[in-house]
Amino acid sequence: MKKNLLLLLALCVWLSAEAQQTPRFRIGIESGTTVMTGKIDERWEFRLARSHYLPEYLLESENAEGTGKLQFIGLKPELSLWNDRITLASGLRYVRVNERITPFSSSNNSQLYLFLPSQQGVELYRLREMKETLGYITVPLEADLVYWKSSRWQAFLKGGIQVGMKIHGERSLDFASTEMERYEVGIFAAAGRAPSGLFSDVYSGMGLRAILEEGFHFSLTLLFPPLILTENNFSLLTPHSFGGAQITFSAPINLFSSK
Repeated sequence: MKKNLLLLLALCVWLSAEAQQTPRFRIGIESGTTVMTGKIDERWEFRLARSHYLPEYLLESENAEGTGKLQFIGLKPELSLWNDRITLASGLRYVRVNERITPFSSSNNSQLYLFLPSQQGVELYRLREMKETLGYITVPLEADLVYWKSSRWQAFLKGGIQVGMKIHGERSLDFASTEMERYEVGIFAAAGRAPSGLFSDVYSGMGLRAILEEGFHFSLTLLFPPLILTENNFSLLTPHSFGGAQITFSAPINLFSSK
């Protein structure tokens, strides 16, 4: 019984000492990228042109390939607690999304036929590719939990959420003939809704942090596929999963230190 009380007392003293550790404040810059995967949005139907080897047009959009990339860069304050076991971070982040639809074939002469319904029936447009670029300003809120550490290294788990709004968006069609460029606005109008003005997701990952001289930190995080909370964020792809990597470099600021 006495041993248990002594252990409990020692634990309380240790927790009290840890809680009184002076928290450290840092300013960090971050950059990251994720690869988007998924199927082409159902509003778009692409086919390949008729050839000697293809007696009929290929059906659906199985002959078209949709790829995308999400990149971000940001500035974020970080607050370390419990002797660097927990790091809280927020800040401001610019998120850029690039989507692209191209033919599967690697030939330079490959083209897609875009089919769209119209009052006259079905319209047919010859394209080389279709692109969309979106930009968001978001506010992230992150927490890192260190589960292993040494004097120079830390292994951690990351969880976060970000919420933001769209600040720009562009969609374009690369027509096989310049004479068809005048139809671009009408094609996007006929396709319906534009991407949503809001973006939010919940993300997580695991990473490794190097503790450098003078308290500088360099972190590499492998990001797991996120959970997107908002709808209709992209008009070309319907993403099912994407993961990637994030790097962060932070410098200490003795905001809380007493002189």
